[in-house]
Amino acid sequence: MATTTVPAKDQRVGGHAERHLPPRQWRAYGDGVDAATTERFGALAGLIASAAVGVPVLLEFLAGTVRSPGWIVWLWWGCYLGYLAAFALLGQVPADRRPAWLADRPLLAVQVTLGALAYAFAPADGWALVLLVVTAAAAAYVLPKRGTIAVVVVQMLLIAGVTFRTEDDPLNAAVSVVVFTSFQAFAVLVIWSQQRETAARARLADAHAELRAATTLLEASSRTGERLRIARDLHDVVGHHLTALILELESATQAEPTSDSSHVGRARDIARSLLGAVRGAVTDLRDQPPALQDALADVTRLPHLRIELSVEDGLDIDDATSLALVRCVQEVVTNTVRHAEATTLSIEIGHDGNGAVLLDARDDGKGTARLRPGSGLNGVTERIDALGGSVEFVTAPGRGMRIAARIPLR
Repeated sequence: MATTTVPAKDQRVGGHAERHLPPRQWRAYGDGVDAATTERFGALAGLIASAAVGVPVLLEFLAGTVRSPGWIVWLWWGCYLGYLAAFALLGQVPADRRPAWLADRPLLAVQVTLGALAYAFAPADGWALVLLVVTAAAAAYVLPKRGTIAVVVVQMLLIAGVTFRTEDDPLNAAVSVVVFTSFQAFAVLVIWSQQRETAARARLADAHAELRAATTLLEASSRTGERLRIARDLHDVVGHHLTALILELESATQAEPTSDSSHVGRARDIARSLLGAVRGAVTDLRDQPPALQDALADVTRLPHLRIELSVEDGLDIDDATSLALVRCVQEVVTNTVRHAEATTLSIEIGHDGNGAVLLDARDDGKGTARLRPGSGLNGVTERIDALGGSVEFVTAPGRGMRIAARIPLR
């Protein structure tokens, strides 16, 4: 088996500029040497900032200078530590490694609730507001825009309620509300800007991959057309003249014998040999299989997905089957990139031993309980059906997707 592995950067493509990106996606989005690590460090920075909130409270608690009642202090510590645990799970543990009851939105709800309580009961002034800014940033990753705005508004009202209750000067209270709400808005806008840029880069990468695939197919089609044109010219022109030459030499040898008859006979034999060679070359040109693996390698060369391509050595298929396979692989790759949230795609092509060629593609994406084929997968089905073959799609939540196609050889 000839195997080609297409390396990938640690990024995936998908999403839309106007939609939020789930945490599992935003941890793997972006550019740079390692986008997943970059995003994880961003979440770690938020976690460190949140952890710093507890330092002054701890120092006051150890010094015995906390003014709040003891039960409030212990309530605050419970809410604060619960907040840190929820944010750590949300930002550092991928969603597919957590149980269903610890999904992104439930964790965010816990973070919002405990962050609000920690701010409301904070024994030390000011620092707990950092928790609300971190919460707003986390909401921008997990929720759509309306949900994020709702979180910011609720936290703004909380800040206003606490500030106007504890601040004697209404003007100072109003300024504090505006300032800390602005901090939240700034964090959210930065996240949204990053998501728009990432989505734009993703769509550009998608378009580039599709353009490269189309270029590869066009080049293969042009080479095939040129090969067939040369074959026709050899057959129609050179073959015709060689046939005429042989006939002339046959006539010459049947005429009155001369001292040159032996030379004419040898010339006739050479012409016949040459005609046979030309016919063999024409047959080879017409029957030459396309460079399937090269075309597939071009189609599967993507910067954001690891693709393991394996094509059986000596695979002998016609142009129509080769073109269908390349198109189907292109659709499989595009579907995986856009919907599967996968890191690896394995593609195998070879004979099944019963007069058919098999295409087997598997990814390690999220899978789905109910598959609803779009235009891409429907295109795969139509291309395989047109050649008298069959295709099967197998998927399940958390188990990726498998596409198995069988095309009879002609």
